Amino acid sequence: MYSKNSKIIKIEAAFGYFLTISILVTLTVSISLNPWFSFHKNALSDLGSLNVPNNYIFNFGLILTGLAGLIFSFAVIEYFKPFKLYLLPLAMICLSMVGIFPEEYNFPHSVSAVLFYLFSLISIGQAGVFLKKKGDVKIGNFSIIGSIATFLAMIVPKWGGLAIPELIGAGFIVLWTLIIATKILKEIEKAKAGS
Repeated sequence: MYSKNSKIIKIEAAFGYFLTISILVTLTVSISLNPWFSFHKNALSDLGSLNVPNNYIFNFGLILTGLAGLIFSFAVIEYFKPFKLYLLPLAMICLSMVGIFPEEYNFPHSVSAVLFYLFSLISIGQAGVFLKKKGDVKIGNFSIIGSIATFLAMIVPKWGGLAIPELIGAGFIVLWTLIIATKILKEIEKAKAGS
């Protein structure tokens, strides 16, 4: 089924769960420590600004989540062969870069943030095409339609701040990650039971 050890793939896939825990915990803590933060007025990156005393929590969370996502993406690449989902690991590197370069570093910060969402949604759409070809129409359609709908939801409405569209994008990406991580792990266990 896979060209590399299934135990390694299981570990990589499990990082999809770690990714979710990492971003939820650090984002929740960051918001709770900064009562000035508004979803309607701020960008999430404002939590990592150099002017925020506890900015390291948010920024470290992005770096950690990006690294976990990078490891997870190796399992995704293996699972979706021969489709080349090489934009997904690049997306996760970009996520870490957002934490490494807070918003005061205008160009690298902004470009990394945009590419994270763009590369992630393109990869999810590509994965959906592959899943449909494999006969998994339900998750395939969810991936394709969800990535397009999420992109439109992020850019079409006139949001007061960037936090809401950022959360829409991140929420979909995290949900898809959980679904695919679970799918990979279940298929490995099923293959092991049948061997």
